[in-house]
Amino acid sequence: MRRWLPKSIPFLVVSIALYFTIHFGIEAVRILASPVYGLDLPGFAHVVHGIGRRFGLEATGLIRTAAFLGALKLSVAALFAVYLVSRIKSLLGHETDHEVVDAAVLLVASLTIIAATPALFDGEMGLLGQYRLPLWLGGLAVTLSMIERVLADEKALELAAAARQRFTVYDVTLPPKRNGVSTLRWDALRRTANVAADPVAIRPRQPIRLSRSAA
Repeated sequence: MRRWLPKSIPFLVVSIALYFTIHFGIEAVRILASPVYGLDLPGFAHVVHGIGRRFGLEATGLIRTAAFLGALKLSVAALFAVYLVSRIKSLLGHETDHEVVDAAVLLVASLTIIAATPALFDGEMGLLGQYRLPLWLGGLAVTLSMIERVLADEKALELAAAARQRFTVYDVTLPPKRNGVSTLRWDALRRTANVAADPVAIRPRQPIRLSRSAA
């Protein structure tokens, strides 16, 4: 399971991000490009008018509410697009920006709650089903992103532990005996200064003999 799980998580998160980028991006463009900010779209107009009835908004307030919801949808699409770009950069050695997914899903949850408020207050429970998919996909994206971060941290810890084990043994030469001070004294000084925390392997070297001609 651990073999295919790390490979499938990025694919699933990218698929969800691609869905939100395309779906919310198209809706945001249709809303913001409309002269009445999407009030000519039946489904979106029903949501905006429901919010207007609940808060007593007039025509200007309805247009501002529609523009605000369109801007939120565009922000969601932009954040997921940024995540997709960061995922592409990760193939070149850069780090993936997982925090963007958290921010984007938070906007998705806020937008879904705002859109579902009129149906919730009016008791139209049948209309709440259309808001399940964004919440489910957003929660799944955050969960998978969290798992991916945990697996990346575990891998980093394993690499660090392997690096420490690889450099446990050193090839060193202790200072020679000078003025009656032996190498054991150097070891005691190292232990006192907490320098020789790791075991040190000492490999004796062959003494160099000078011939009379060289002297």
